[in-house]
Amino acid sequence: MNFLIVDDDQGLAALLKMELEDQGHTVETASNGFDGKSLSLKRRYDVIILDLMLPGMNGRQVCQELRKHHNPTPVMIMSALDTPDEKKACISAGASDFMAKPFLFDDFYHRLLQLVKGYRYHPDER
Repeated sequence: MNFLIVDDDQGLAALLKMELEDQGHTVETASNGFDGKSLSLKRRYDVIILDLMLPGMNGRQVCQELRKHHNPTPVMIMSALDTPDEKKACISAGASDFMAKPFLFDDFYHRLLQLVKGYRYHPDER
């Protein structure tokens, strides 16, 4: 599978990239919202993983832009801002899932696989 991680925390992005690559996946990274949006619109990914608090354009804004461009790729937003209102706002912006930081990699990976499975199950929505 092919993933995009957009996070300005380069340590976390590198760790997630390494873990996903160890599972046999391809991973690209971006460190700000503008680059994340640009890559998301140019290339095809199985899941786009967005940090909420990004420089330039936050994760929710990136997600809204992708949906405006009819990009149906599942989006997981990650954030330490784990409030019901924030989760609701992210889902309303088009996010497929919301993951609170900090998290265990196994939980994160399982949820990514569920997003891919759900996306592939509904090919008519692409």
